[in-house]
Amino acid sequence: KCFENCIKATALLKIKDPKVFFTALFSESPYNMTGHQLYYDELMKLVNELNVQENVAIIRGFQSEAVLDSYFRTNKAAVFPYSYDKNNVCFGASGSARLAITTHMPVITSSIHHFSDLPTIKADSPEQIAEELDKLFSDNKLVSEQLVKQDQYLEANSWSITAERYIKAFENK
Repeated sequence: KCFENCIKATALLKIKDPKVFFTALFSESPYNMTGHQLYYDELMKLVNELNVQENVAIIRGFQSEAVLDSYFRTNKAAVFPYSYDKNNVCFGASGSARLAITTHMPVITSSIHHFSDLPTIKADSPEQIAEELDKLFSDNKLVSEQLVKQDQYLEANSWSITAERYIKAFENK
């Protein structure tokens, strides 16, 4: 998921605003507990190295919709810093980013193909993430403009419109 980019971005933002806070929702699968533990340990080492222990929380495990909703309501932006791994090609799309768009908060994603159809703010490096967040935190007009783009996407991809597209696709076969 490349959470390290958000942790590094938090360290950069902390210079300007010592109260900045990043919450990482770290879902885990019971089929890769060892891998998840190793990644978590690496992230915590980075948190300590960058001295952002008071600015970062890593919440482990699956979160219910109610819990996700509370995080969406209490944060100013959602960031999906996923990276591309040439050894693990995935042809899916992120449901989490799409869910975040529905919460009416600005969404930042990396520019990998998982997010290519989304009208999100694109940022790939910690510096880009920090820069885009800083812009959003300091300019309500930018937030409004981003929310309009996301709302237009939601309208153009509603359930009924998507269902019609599927029906047409099957009718043309």
